[in-house]
Amino acid sequence: MCVPLRGAEGAARRPDGEPLMPPMPPMLTGLLLVVFLVHLVAFALLGLKRRQAYYLALVITFSLLSASMALRLTAPEAILANGVAWHEALRMLAWPAAAVSVGWTLLRLRIRIAARRG
Repeated sequence: MCVPLRGAEGAARRPDGEPLMPPMPPMLTGLLLVVFLVHLVAFALLGLKRRQAYYLALVITFSLLSASMALRLTAPEAILANGVAWHEALRMLAWPAAAVSVGWTLLRLRIRIAARRG
């Protein structure tokens, strides 16, 4: 049974103290940070250029993911009062933002397909 106990690094741990998942290598974290920042800038510019609220969910998602990776690199030991690492909390907050973004994309696609048919 895996109980999400928190260690000093904020990683979820098994009852025996071992991490549930191995830590992410700093090089991979840095690469993900760059990828997320590129997406953030691209979608922010597209949103400003096209003046469509659709891009807001994407910007929020990539802002949260970028902040998560930056914190993982600079302050992985930063813990919230409930024992969750800050970088994990930001990543968890990105899930609903991503879900809104995917839903919005599917809705736009459905509208576009209906317009072509009708």
